[in-house]
Amino acid sequence: MSPDDRRRTGRRQQPVRDEGHRSLEHLYPDIAAQWDHSRNKMTPAQVTPGSNRQIWWLCDRGHSWEAAPYTRTRGHGCAACKGMKATPENNLAVARPDLMTTWHHKRNRSELGLSPSEVLPQANNEVWWTCPRDPTHDYTASPAARFRGRGCPYCAGKKVNASNSVAGVHPILASEWSPDNDRNPEDVTVGSNYTAAWICRKDATHRWKAAVSSRPADGAGCPYCDGKLPSDRNRLDLQRPALAKQWHPTKNLPLTPAGVSIGSNKPVWWICPVDPRHVWQTQVRARAIDRDGCKHCAPSKRSRMDIALACELAAVFPQEVDPVKQERLDLGHNRPHTVDILMKSLKIAIEYDGSFFHNGKEEPDRRKTQRLLDADFRVVRIREEPLTLLDPQHDISVPRTRATEVKIIADALLQHLTDLGWVSAEATRAYLNSPSPWATERAADIVKNLPESERVIPLSAKAAHKRKAEESIAWDTLF
Repeated sequence: MSPDDRRRTGRRQQPVRDEGHRSLEHLYPDIAAQWDHSRNKMTPAQVTPGSNRQIWWLCDRGHSWEAAPYTRTRGHGCAACKGMKATPENNLAVARPDLMTTWHHKRNRSELGLSPSEVLPQANNEVWWTCPRDPTHDYTASPAARFRGRGCPYCAGKKVNASNSVAGVHPILASEWSPDNDRNPEDVTVGSNYTAAWICRKDATHRWKAAVSSRPADGAGCPYCDGKLPSDRNRLDLQRPALAKQWHPTKNLPLTPAGVSIGSNKPVWWICPVDPRHVWQTQVRARAIDRDGCKHCAPSKRSRMDIALACELAAVFPQEVDPVKQERLDLGHNRPHTVDILMKSLKIAIEYDGSFFHNGKEEPDRRKTQRLLDADFRVVRIREEPLTLLDPQHDISVPRTRATEVKIIADALLQHLTDLGWVSAEATRAYLNSPSPWATERAADIVKNLPESERVIPLSAKAAHKRKAEESIAWDTLF
């Protein structure tokens, strides 16, 4: 036995005599057939099956390896054949040549003494890789993990360095990083879901928490500056005191106008200043920023003349006319129809046809009239000059008039309804004898509460120019 053999086994061993029945050659001839005679000084006839001496073996495929006989007799064979050892035919470089561009040759050779041809494709031991996108991204991962598709942990936001940290990539955000955080901006990636505390660089009193990934690179997003959280600069009660009076006193508790900003998306309850029966829910922003009004009062676009005339008729017939909202009737044809003014129990539908928007709309207006007639309504169309009458018996023609002169239109309409016998002269006498309109203040309150989108029907520049040339009344002057 050589000194190397003694060091390897830990004790002095003597070759067994070839007694036939005790040797590896006799008891395990198949294993003995893999004995590498060129590298071993002994023969299988000189070794027992239970020996722990390191022996060289050579499989049928030419793979050479060292193992003790006792491990061979327990079933351990060629590791290369079982895929447990890299071979020229089975190694990472051969199986995944695409990964070789990310194999860190320098660090794997100097630190681990490995080349890709010495590593199994599905090995679980970690080796060094480098990112093709950023050469500063060195990381460790097992070949098995790379086989499963795992890539650069820095690019994936799982590891951090200067190339993907808040401090390295977004210095503006780093300047808003609160010292109350338990992590530094150098240690957090820009795509992290870490909820950090922030201090607005424009106003140090603005402090809030938000995920790092939710912050834009330019530092925008302060909820106080954006009006999403209340401050003295955007509180509803301070910035929109008139609107705050429409806050429902019980349905929103414990929330108050002092606890929301004018830009809040929170839906809250409101009370209509025109009709307290109207209670609805909508976002604070919709009312304070978008200027939306009572949804019951303004279901569709209305001119001031529509509203003013409805208020005058409601003053004369309070049980018949609701000036706050336009009635929507189901007249068939797959959609509801809006009526400008409806006298409910009398079943009288009144349409005010302004000359600009109803010019050239004779056929649609006739169809709507017929549908109302088919539904057993009596119809009067107030046609603004120079529109022609569609039904000379029931329609009336009026001059172009501002809403402030609604008394002229109301008088003409009430006299016409009286002449038709649809209302009594006694019911209209007091109003017709009055020199002034009766409901201008109520009309003003309703108009004031209309959302801006309902007050003006935008016109193209060409249409506006045409209307000005015709010296007609601009639609938006009606509001």
